[in-house]
Amino acid sequence: MTAADDVFEEFDHEFDRLLHAGSEGVEFRSALGAVLNTVYQLREHLRSTVGDKQYFALADSSDDGRTTEGVVALRGIQVHSLARPLSPKNDTLYPGQHVFPGPYTFPGANLTWIDPDDVVDELDMSRIRKDTLDRYRRHAQGKMVLYTLDDARNFLAVNIAACQ
Repeated sequence: MTAADDVFEEFDHEFDRLLHAGSEGVEFRSALGAVLNTVYQLREHLRSTVGDKQYFALADSSDDGRTTEGVVALRGIQVHSLARPLSPKNDTLYPGQHVFPGPYTFPGANLTWIDPDDVVDELDMSRIRKDTLDRYRRHAQGKMVLYTLDDARNFLAVNIAACQ
């Protein structure tokens, strides 16, 4: 078992914890932070393996890669402030391919990444680099949290496996 395999195992554990954590409270914040940390660790592992130029070419060449970059842009930001519950009974999940019910869409709250401007008083926007915020806005904002994290895992798993 490689170091990356250990982190994938940790991702899967934390993702399952997030899936059952609800949409607020300490368990939610802890699980979301832990999942994002494992995504970042795996991204940095791949980036150091193939080099910056090759990594960014891979990330830019696929939807899952761009989503990974959008999600990674959240590192260091108070991420639980950027996810909000969305009820498929009351709120639309469109535009998007994820419909209710689905593997990560279910009765009750479903989390989506929101516009940082909607929580501007909770975030110190001056601390966030413009390109980081742009990546988040283009590739994560408005998308469902669980699906984007699953997309990031898929991108990283395929590309890390190809390097081994």
